[in-house]
Amino acid sequence: VLHAMSDVFHYIRKTPSRQFLLRVGCIEIHNEQVNDLLGGGTDLRVEWNAKTKEVYIKGLTERFIRSSEDFIRLILKAEMRRKTAATYANE
Repeated sequence: VLHAMSDVFHYIRKTPSRQFLLRVGCIEIHNEQVNDLLGGGTDLRVEWNAKTKEVYIKGLTERFIRSSEDFIRLILKAEMRRKTAATYANE
């Protein structure tokens, strides 16, 4: 993911004639529940917009970013909210 974001910002720097707006949202799917790792919401709903033919997560927190550093900061925040536990599959 970090390499992909590096490529995105490299492309943006190479294309000064265009404006870009980047939003980041982070989710975790745990025990069939979708959790918002930036806003703290739990058990969010995945929905289908038939008009735009897009899948989206209702209530998901998204943050605007301007740099790779912004992205890393958000990923670290999200990582702290992840649920981690050992399972039999991990052993």
